[in-house]
Amino acid sequence: MYPLASPGGWNIIGRTTFPLYEPQKGILNQLNSGDTVRFKAISKDEFIAAGGSVEAFE
Repeated sequence: MYPLASPGGWNIIGRTTFPLYEPQKGILNQLNSGDTVRFKAISKDEFIAAGGSVEAFE
C-alpha cells in the first residue's frame, strides 16, 4: 500500500488515502506486525473523492 504516488516494487496490490506515515504528528506507522488489514475495492471516483490522486498512475 502506498499513501502517495511513488515508484514501487512488484506485487503492488493497492493504494490508500489513509495517512500511514505522519512524522510531523509523531505517527511513524499506523500498522504494526500482527495487525489485520482488510482491502476493499473502490471506484476511481470514490478514491478521488477520498483525497486520492491518480495522475501519476495513469
